[in-house]
Amino acid sequence: MIFLGVILLILVYLLPAILGYLLGHVHPVALLITNVLLGWTIIGWIGCLVWSLWQSSNEDHFDDEAQHGRVEPTL
Repeated sequence: MIFLGVILLILVYLLPAILGYLLGHVHPVALLITNVLLGWTIIGWIGCLVWSLWQSSNEDHFDDEAQHGRVEPTL
């Protein structure tokens, strides 16, 4: 039972690096190293999580509309 808890904690700790790899991040090794070295701090872990979601090599970025100018809100 303790073994499963340790595995779960490691997976949560490395979640930003895992997401970055699965989403095709441009620099997955740099993200992993940063996650391992700074992930123990709350700010470092959140920063790695944002970084892993922000830059991916996939064509469908969540912020593509912002690159084309102002987007008017719709109702």
